[in-house]
Amino acid sequence: MAVTLRPLEPSEVPAYLAALTPRYVEARVESGETRAVAEAVASRQLAELTRAGTPIPGHVFAELVVDGEVAGALWLAPRDETGEVWWVYDVEVDEHRRGQGLGRAAMLLAEDVVRGRGGRELGLNVFAKNTLARRLYDSLGYAAVSTTMHKRL
Repeated sequence: MAVTLRPLEPSEVPAYLAALTPRYVEARVESGETRAVAEAVASRQLAELTRAGTPIPGHVFAELVVDGEVAGALWLAPRDETGEVWWVYDVEVDEHRRGQGLGRAAMLLAEDVVRGRGGRELGLNVFAKNTLARRLYDSLGYAAVSTTMHKRL
């Protein structure tokens, strides 16, 4: 099985972001936020990370391609001015392709991209309820740096 990344053309990024936003909002709602808060946070973050839906230079938007078929997506960007610290803003494997090791392959490809651009560290956020992803990141050597906890009152 050949797994590669195909960089998105700038003209493809707005459609990718439009598809990403509802998934991100749903993940925040499933983690306990109200829909209004989740939508506001997603909107604010998207505005900070893009310029009217177009990527800030240095961001990497790509499709995960398996044997010529699109199977997911990846969004990476430098997190600091030095370019040494990078962040995974999105990694997604299409639902029908999950359980095939593609999440691991996507993360290893992400690490290659970051190393190739001079990065020395790669970080990400994962929602606590996403135990499958948390196990994957643990197995790849990622370590929890902080934990945010909430209690409904």
